[in-house]
Amino acid sequence: MNQLYKNIAMWLIIIATVVLMFNLISYKQPSLEKVVFSDFIQQVESGNVSEVTIQGNNINGKYKDGKVFQTFSPQYPDLISKLRSSGVKIAAEPVVDSPSWGTIFVVPDDTPHRGLDILHAPDAKRRGQGHELRQIQGQAP
Repeated sequence: MNQLYKNIAMWLIIIATVVLMFNLISYKQPSLEKVVFSDFIQQVESGNVSEVTIQGNNINGKYKDGKVFQTFSPQYPDLISKLRSSGVKIAAEPVVDSPSWGTIFVVPDDTPHRGLDILHAPDAKRRGQGHELRQIQGQAP
């Protein structure tokens, strides 16, 4: 009977993991209306834009009617002054580079970090670098 409970617990964990992974992969942010930059400037001049968040060249904003939008700004030197003169609330955020999945799981062979060098111990011994590996791990040569 004890084995039955272990099997049920294992399957519940597997099912919960699959459901969690599916939810993480399939999550989509609410879609933002894509606006051409010239239309965005026209809306700003008309006083229809209430707030914007600028992150690099990406601009996310909200119209006064509550709808949200997104646009891409070219090099436009008068953008901030135009937004301020129209009474638009301006927020700025730094550009964040998120790593791709490939760079998260790749560990290069020449990694200088002590903990990660242990992962390459079999490779180092095959290449005749056992002496250097023992020094990294804190053992005498």
